[in-house]
Formats: sequence, C-alpha cells, structure tokens
Amino acid sequence: EHIVVFAPTESDGTYSHGAQIERNHGMFHLQWNNAPYNEDQDGMWILYASSSDGRNWSRPVPIFPSMPASRFGCNENATTGMKFCWDKIHHHAMPFVTLHGRLYGVSNLNRHQLGSSFYPVPNDDLNTTLLRRVLQPALQTPGGCAAGSVVSPACPSDAMRWIPPAFGAMFWATATVPYGMENITQAFGIRTSNARELTPEEAEDIALFRNITQARQYSPESCRNGSCGPRHGEQTVYSVTNSSIDVILYRGEGGVVPNNWPGDQACSNASKCVLLSSSRNTSTYTSNWSNVVPTNIPDLGSNLNAGTLQDGSVFLVWNGVPRPLVNDTLCGRMSPLRNPLTLALSRNGTAFERVWALYNSTRPKRFCGSAKPFGPSYPQACEVFGEGSNMDGLWTAYSIN
Repeated sequence: EHIVVFAPTESDGTYSHGAQIERNHGMFHLQWNNAPYNEDQDGMWILYASSSDGRNWSRPVPIFPSMPASRFGCNENATTGMKFCWDKIHHHAMPFVTLHGRLYGVSNLNRHQLGSSFYPVPNDDLNTTLLRRVLQPALQTPGGCAAGSVVSPACPSDAMRWIPPAFGAMFWATATVPYGMENITQAFGIRTSNARELTPEEAEDIALFRNITQARQYSPESCRNGSCGPRHGEQTVYSVTNSSIDVILYRGEGGVVPNNWPGDQACSNASKCVLLSSSRNTSTYTSNWSNVVPTNIPDLGSNLNAGTLQDGSVFLVWNGVPRPLVNDTLCGRMSPLRNPLTLALSRNGTAFERVWALYNSTRPKRFCGSAKPFGPSYPQACEVFGEGSNMDGLWTAYSIN
C-alpha cells in the first residue's frame, strides 16, 4: 500500500528528503527536510504532518522554520579581529525522541559540510541540536459528520476538517547558545536548555535527554550503547537477537571505503556494490567496534534503516538493486535510479534470508534540482503492534524527488 503524504507544487518546496516517522499515543508523526529546489539548500526547513491511520494526512506545516545564512550575521574574533560570516545554513531532520511519554521533533542546524555536532558532544558551544515539543498533532474533526466520527465511507475525509498542530518553543539541547548562533537565537526566540528558560516538563525531559547513557540513542547511531563506530556517513544499527552483539550497516561511499570499494549512487560493477558492516559486543561498555568490512548485501548507495521487530526478527529497508546511472532527459544529465525500494528480513540478524521489492516508482520526475534521483530513497521505518489488523505492521517513510 503506497500512500502519498505530500505532493508539492512549485511554490511548496519541490525538494523533500530525509523523512523521520514515529508512532506516539495512537498517532503517526512525520517530519522531513524541505527546500525550494536543492538538497541542503540554504534555509532548508523541516515540515511536519500527522495521521491517526497512516492513510489520511494533515497538510504539512513547518516544525523548524527556515533559518537562512542571511539571518545569522557575522562573528568577529575578539582577539584577532577577524570576521567570519555564515554562508549556507540548513536544518537536517533527526529521529523524533520520546521523553517521559512526550514527543519532540529534533533538528541538527548546521553550516553546509561543516563538522557540526549532534548531541552528545563534549563542548556545548559546538552543539547545534534543536528540540521542539509536539504539544498536539494535527487532528481531524467532524465538519458535516457526527461528533467523534472517524474517516469512513459514511464520513469521507472531505467532510472533515483539520485542526493545525501545536508546538512548544524551540530550544537548544545545550545550556548555552552554540557558537555563531546568537543572532538566530534572538530572532526566533530559541531558548537554551538552562532550566530557567524551560517549562517544568521540558526541564524534566531535557535532563533525561542529556543523560549520557540515554543520549547515545539520539546521537549518530554508531554511538549507541558505547564508543562510536570507526567511520562516519549514513548508517543504521541493530541488535542480533538473543545476544549482546550490535551490528552497524553502512552505505558505501564511492571510492573512499576500504579497498576502494564502490557503491555511491550508482555503480558499473554491480557485484562490488554492497553494504559495509562492523560489530561490537555490548556486554563490555568500553568495547570497540570491529574493522569495517564489505558484506554480501547488494546496495545502490543511499540511506538505510534497520531494527528489531516484536517477534525478534530484524528488518532492513534500503535500495538493494545496484544499477548504473540513467539518462535524466528532463534535467539534461545522468541520474541515479533508486528503484526499487527493498525490504529484507532476518530471523536473528546474522543473515537476511528473505527479501522483497517494497515499492517500485514509475512516477516521472516533475522538477529539476540537485540530488534528485529517480525512485524512492532514504527510508525510515517504525513498527505498529497491537493496534489491530488494519494498523499492525512495518510502516516505512521515504521520498521520491
């Protein structure tokens, strides 16, 4: 079942990517990066939408608004007198976090290709993580239907109206304003996580968020439950069933992975386009991740997501069919073809025995812009369990640009 959450017009922001999905208190929550045309475009913002049933979605609204470089101004070094001016600033949607049952959207606001850091990092002034509580998701309420109605043949969605979502104030994950973020903090009323600036509930939640043991699950996934993995880049981590072993699967990054292993965007030799892997034994907190090695899992070169399901099996969603670049006649260039989006299941996480084509898009490209491949990509998934046959299962969010 393929459901369209957002189909933009040219005025809406034609670039959508990096979706994050969460189920919380009977509602789906979705946030993703959005920009006029290009990936990581200056001022890229994050949109939010919600749904009770995963099939009828609210109209997206910004949860983290555009904060272009022009709003940041310049910073002058008091010692040297040298002036530094920001040139390209954008949000990156990070996974939602639930703290004491309360849901927060999370963004990493950074300068393009600068080594800014996601929580936890040792220095507050380098941290650029923003949080914003979802106080109330967008909700459908009866228009011409009886009170308490849900969407059904007797009460179609066009007879309902949406109440917009409500968000709390934005605040930094740190107790101080990150370096260079002073102007934007003032302009947008962003708080710090200093308890004096937060509500009592927010203060309780940020204390949990900043707890170093708890916080590792919100940092780059290779840092979960211990020291960070040996390489950066797009990755996903899962636990081997009934063991203390964690595994990281990495997207190959053409030419810079071990032994010049290819696998970024497209590949001429499909036999060498595979995911990479490392592992560690979590029974020892300080144990290190193993060296990165190639797997036998084919990979086109895109983002990926894995996790453990209620029955102990492990899922993997990714672009698992390597292909060469194809001719993009609309935009006059060669582009990756990320078809199909694939799903694999493993009984325990040591080998993936079953695989399916999850979705194969035949939708033609509508808008040009940078980093707009064909097909679905950058999946993130969440499992719904115990809510009935119409809802239970693995729900996957992805983008088609």
